[in-house]
Amino acid sequence: MEARNHRVLRRHRLLSADRSCVWRQPAHAWKVCRDLANPVAIITKGCLVARDAELLAEIHARAHASVTMSIPFADDDMCKLIEPQAPPPSKRFEVLRRLHDAGVPVGVMVAPIIPGLNDQDIPAIIRGAAECGASSAGYQPVRLSGNVEPVFLQRLRAVLPNRADRVAARIREMRGGKLNDSRFGSRMSGVGVYCRGLRICIAWRPIIMDCRDCARARSAEVRE
Repeated sequence: MEARNHRVLRRHRLLSADRSCVWRQPAHAWKVCRDLANPVAIITKGCLVARDAELLAEIHARAHASVTMSIPFADDDMCKLIEPQAPPPSKRFEVLRRLHDAGVPVGVMVAPIIPGLNDQDIPAIIRGAAECGASSAGYQPVRLSGNVEPVFLQRLRAVLPNRADRVAARIREMRGGKLNDSRFGSRMSGVGVYCRGLRICIAWRPIIMDCRDCARARSAEVRE
């Protein structure tokens, strides 16, 4: 069944030879997946996924569909400094809410975590996502692979010059003295005391997310 689905997806030019999705016609892709009862898992920081909420809900009814939203900051102004071309967190939270209301399981990925810049936002992001219906949360420390490193450092020194050196030092601390560590097993999680602290913080996510039912009750009272 799985092999047949891959053949059909490739025939529709929605799946390349290495099984990575081709995002030219996402709505058409979701329709094919719905008709084939093919599971879909999306991770994105874009807001256009909300327009396909009904299709994703139909896929979830037949197989499985989920959307994980990448949200690195809790504050719109700080996000605009670091990710000027990305949607602000407030809009990403709203996308989570719309997808959840449509019946699509949603989660949040606190990524990238930039030490000394947005790590204090972790509880607020997880709590905000839970209030919008998220049932899962993950994280990933910042990775400065390839050309990302000079672009990131240039941007950081331009908008936050007084914090740039401290942030870079923290990144080296969690990457074994370098700005990037591409080794398998550590590139996605980091090393050292700081990263162990991150894992402990994320381990509290069930308790942080437990507030969502209370938050929804308060919202309902306000609407009434």
